[in-house]
Amino acid sequence: FSAYNSLSSNVTLVEGENNLVYDAAKPLFADAENGDYRLAENSQAHNAGSNDYVSQDTDLAGERRIVGSAVDIGAYELFQPDLSFNQYSKTVTAVVDRNVVLTRGVVATDLVNPTYTVQVDGVKSTKITVNKTWGQIVYSGGINGLPARDEPYVVTVTASDANGSASAEFLLTVVDDSATTAKVSTNSPKYNNLVRATVKPTAATVTYQWYRTKNATPATAVWTAISDATKATYVPTTGDLGYYLKVVARGTDSYAGHAGQAITSGKVTRPILSVTLPTTVEVNRTLTAFMSPSSATATYQWYRGSNDEGWTAIKNATGLKYVPQLADVGKFLKVTVTGKDNYTGALSKVTSKRVTASLISVTLAGNQKVGSKITSYLSPSSATVTYQWYSSKNGSTWTAIDGATEKTYTPTEAEAGKYLRVSVKGTGYFKGTVIKTTTGKIASAATVALSSVAISTNEPEVGAAITATTAPSGSKAAYQWYRGTTAISGATSATYVPTVDDVGFVLKVVATGTGNYTGSVNATTASAVVNRLATPTAAITSKTSTSVQINIGSVANAKTYIVEYSTSSDFANASTKSFTSSGSKWITSLTKNATYYFRVKATGTGYTDSHYSETLCNVESSSAILDEAPLFVEFEDTTSTNSVLDARDAVFAEISSGLNDEEDMFETAELDLDWYSLDD
Repeated sequence: FSAYNSLSSNVTLVEGENNLVYDAAKPLFADAENGDYRLAENSQAHNAGSNDYVSQDTDLAGERRIVGSAVDIGAYELFQPDLSFNQYSKTVTAVVDRNVVLTRGVVATDLVNPTYTVQVDGVKSTKITVNKTWGQIVYSGGINGLPARDEPYVVTVTASDANGSASAEFLLTVVDDSATTAKVSTNSPKYNNLVRATVKPTAATVTYQWYRTKNATPATAVWTAISDATKATYVPTTGDLGYYLKVVARGTDSYAGHAGQAITSGKVTRPILSVTLPTTVEVNRTLTAFMSPSSATATYQWYRGSNDEGWTAIKNATGLKYVPQLADVGKFLKVTVTGKDNYTGALSKVTSKRVTASLISVTLAGNQKVGSKITSYLSPSSATVTYQWYSSKNGSTWTAIDGATEKTYTPTEAEAGKYLRVSVKGTGYFKGTVIKTTTGKIASAATVALSSVAISTNEPEVGAAITATTAPSGSKAAYQWYRGTTAISGATSATYVPTVDDVGFVLKVVATGTGNYTGSVNATTASAVVNRLATPTAAITSKTSTSVQINIGSVANAKTYIVEYSTSSDFANASTKSFTSSGSKWITSLTKNATYYFRVKATGTGYTDSHYSETLCNVESSSAILDEAPLFVEFEDTTSTNSVLDARDAVFAEISSGLNDEEDMFETAELDLDWYSLDD
């Protein structure tokens, strides 16, 4: 230098890391004595710096600042490119071998993203290329490859970047294969299905080796020898799925040095053999499609329906598993499995049963008291079910409530103080039973006191029902009937039918409120129970202007039948006539053409007289008038002369009363009387 600056300063030296220790065998600089401060080839400063402190892209000479793994210490960067690779194969067979990897890896030192050129025997060649991605040197080969020869080829590989280049070489032997060819029995190999290799000439003696690769592209295929696959036949295993197969037949004996190969055009696949489904098909219970082989990969689509109804694809149901939904209830399910990747074929499987669903729960809502509706809510709400409501005094013994078979139920006073429960049972494709019980006993409605009890009659009779009615209207009560002051056993209903044991006693009923009704009320009949004869029937069957014939119905235990008649409808100043038997009876000596009213009652020993029959009227009667008809007069004593005479006089009196005047009398010349016994 023509000039220099001298600097001085007070500095403190600090011991740091990565300091260089002088080594005479490894000089730092190329020629420091003569001012060449570039690094020596084996300098300790090469790649010894820290990239964190690099602030410029070039060194003092204007060259790239970082070459290699780290920046060099010093003003100049040492550029020392190198190329190396590990040899993998050095012999290939002409025509047969294609896409053979010749090296395991290519390493270019101090070169950034280099480009590669290959020369064979000093001439640039495209038969051998460098795969930068994988760091491999690949021989393209095949029918357009290097011709076979005894002398090996010299392969030179050069890597270059903008700063320089590096080269390396290896020897490649190409052997002849023209005397042997090979062929495989199928281009679509399948798992566990034998593949056979054949050679020509058929008389050739050869050895076999089977290979596999996932990529049969000539430029990138890497073939791996299959262990123990050294026969003319090969049965693909699961390890071959997705791989192409290649067989190489190499001649022996007189065919030594010759080889042939064959590559399948398709990968090894495996068919899906079967698919099965579980036998239980229920909502929310996962269904899994089990395939054979279990390792198969496939696409899935689930359907609902049936062969008769048709099938509908279920949206988003495209997985190995499917969880049936409520929309599936009552339908069959089907899954279609289609092989993918290394598996082939499409199979479908239908469930053996239609989808069912279990009832999940039932809840109750509403005020739990008499008169308030309680509603049951079911999950799932779409289920088809039947309902039955029960009541219980103690919560353990339950009694079905008649007619309570709906979703809702309104408790009555009969359920007051009891628990209620609803039992819901699935029908159709819904199964199971769910039960819900009220949280407490049913409360009564507001209490109301009984105000009174009334009885239907104050004149009780044997055999005639008597009924008690409480007030207010609609009130509920328990009843007890009394004979005088003695409770009648079993007489605990609102209605009571008196018996002969009650004759002579008044009846009393006591009503005690139940449910939300309180208090006790009673009522007593005004008169004692009587054993009254039945009311006889009566009907006017014939009549004249002064007589009426009445047919009296028979009454059990009656001794006498009394006919009461009067010209007044209220029977004022009535006359009576008694008969000892029922049947047709004449009432005679009536005022001619007068209107009369009649009624009949029965009497008997030990019995109360019957009630009077319905009132009859001779004017209203449609019976025929017998003014010109024979008269029949009944008399009781047929052995008494006086009785016969009395009967005669009655007949004459009847006839006479029918005559209008004296002229009629004179016109009557003669009367013929015929007498009959009752037997006639």
